[in-house]
Amino acid sequence: MTKYIIFDVDGTLIDSSHGLYDSFMHASEAVGLKPPSIDKFKESIGPPIDKIFNSFFKNEFKLKENFIKFFRSHYDNKGYLGYKMKFDIEKLEKIKNKNISLGIVTNKPSLPTQNILEDMCLVNVFNMVTCKDTYNNSFNKKENLSKIILKIKEDIAINESEFIYVGDTPEDFEAASYCNIPFAAISDGFYKWKSCSNNKIYPSLNRFLETYI
Repeated sequence: MTKYIIFDVDGTLIDSSHGLYDSFMHASEAVGLKPPSIDKFKESIGPPIDKIFNSFFKNEFKLKENFIKFFRSHYDNKGYLGYKMKFDIEKLEKIKNKNISLGIVTNKPSLPTQNILEDMCLVNVFNMVTCKDTYNNSFNKKENLSKIILKIKEDIAINESEFIYVGDTPEDFEAASYCNIPFAAISDGFYKWKSCSNNKIYPSLNRFLETYI
């Protein structure tokens, strides 16, 4: 029986590609770099922005710091609004009302994550929200997922099999495997799943949520 569902954000709860790409283009142009096409950019979404920068501009290390500043400023103030919600809020609230706790673990920094949750009126729906910078800027998704699981287990009696992490990329699957918890793959995100070990693949987040209603 699942007691705690933890969600990824980009590609899972929301399609953030257009907002992220808008900010990526803004930052690229600000430092004099040619941005990739949106299709190429979508293929890289998942890791933090510094890693995405490296995948396209690995020989432009001297521009990286300013690029990230331009990107953060644009995304935190404007770009984050370029998202599309990928689920029915009523379905999420029905799950919450069944005494299943909800959490978030994301590579997004805290500020845009909070802004998006406020814009969706979901701040109070999630019991715990863990972002890239919640504990330590050097933490990755594996470590942050592990951290939130440990904190949850300090508060309630729960074992690993009663968690589930919901995500759309192999990085999400690797984080769940690292923490030895079940994983649900969402196939309409930034990665098109063909198989996922012994884990279930769902065509959409709504389809996953319906299994708990």
